[in-house]
Amino acid sequence: MAATTSLVNPRAFAIAVAADLAGGIGKHGDLPFTLRKDLALFAKLTSKIPPQAQDPAYQLANACIMGRKTWESLPQKYRPLPNRLNIIVSRNPHYLDGKPEKDNPMVSLMSSFEAALDLIVDINDKSKQQAVPSHKNLRIPRTFLIGGAQLYDIGVQSPHLNYVFLTRVYTVVEETDVYFPDIEKMGFELMPREKGHDFIESYIQEPVQGGIIEEGEYKYEFTVYTRNE
Repeated sequence: MAATTSLVNPRAFAIAVAADLAGGIGKHGDLPFTLRKDLALFAKLTSKIPPQAQDPAYQLANACIMGRKTWESLPQKYRPLPNRLNIIVSRNPHYLDGKPEKDNPMVSLMSSFEAALDLIVDINDKSKQQAVPSHKNLRIPRTFLIGGAQLYDIGVQSPHLNYVFLTRVYTVVEETDVYFPDIEKMGFELMPREKGHDFIESYIQEPVQGGIIEEGEYKYEFTVYTRNE
């Protein structure tokens, strides 16, 4: 199965998320769990440039769309996420004023999720280079939505969502207060375990641990959902 890229479908995107059995993804403004292997896979998923997109004429970088709270939850040393276009969604047009990231060409501020997708379309459209001069040599093969809850709620309803990379944590964390939608009730289908594992390995072109992973007090698994056509 070939992974759709933004260069094929300009508005295509995937979701990357980790959730417990109740769909919990947040607790008191932070992640409810920190899983080393999940973070490593997240970095590879969102950074890997697919072979079919390689082009020495351009700078290639995937895009990560996120809300303000998700941006602020990133550790300072990983903000912005390296080698990716970080698109922050905020209704405050002055959010980056006075911040060191304001003049970083790999950080953009947009007013909505749709506006973020519009930016990616413009960057990848060679005829619109004048509209995005700071990104004229950039091409975005893959786009990811990485949080938070309000943007996930919007993203799962988009016809342009092709994959959900969901790290399922086999527990229910107490006091979670932010949740990922129940996508199985929304027409998404879980790939069979072996097929999903093979798909992830093909997607990042690297071996990935399959099955249930044990790390500290948690057991979890890397899964993939697709829209049930």
